[in-house]
Amino acid sequence: RGCKALGEVLSTGKVPSLRTVSLNWLCGYSFASVCDGLSKGRISPGVMVEVELRRGIQEYEDFGMTRFAKVIRQGKLSGLRKLRTGEHFWLSRQGGGVLGEALTHADAPLKSLEEVTLSGQKYPAVEA
Repeated sequence: RGCKALGEVLSTGKVPSLRTVSLNWLCGYSFASVCDGLSKGRISPGVMVEVELRRGIQEYEDFGMTRFAKVIRQGKLSGLRKLRTGEHFWLSRQGGGVLGEALTHADAPLKSLEEVTLSGQKYPAVEA
């Protein structure tokens, strides 16, 4: 409940002086709960958001990524400035698919996005 409540506080304007949010989180159920809370409102476009996702329990990572992608698609993080994965975070094909779709979705206003760093990928690039 605490993670969801944190997301709600961040997205509902309860801290009007907030200018920067930096989330460094294991990508799993607790991060998914933060995202559920973020979906209750919208972080103000003036608030710069940085997210670094670290490796959690591998079978839960897609769950966290799917919830995060949903928040992006819904336009709840228009101030997203940086998105990074930790050194040993392996983005699955499913997780990469939902993230890529979210970052290019028409309803995702990402005018502040300056940096995307996906580290530690275990899947080689597939040639066409």
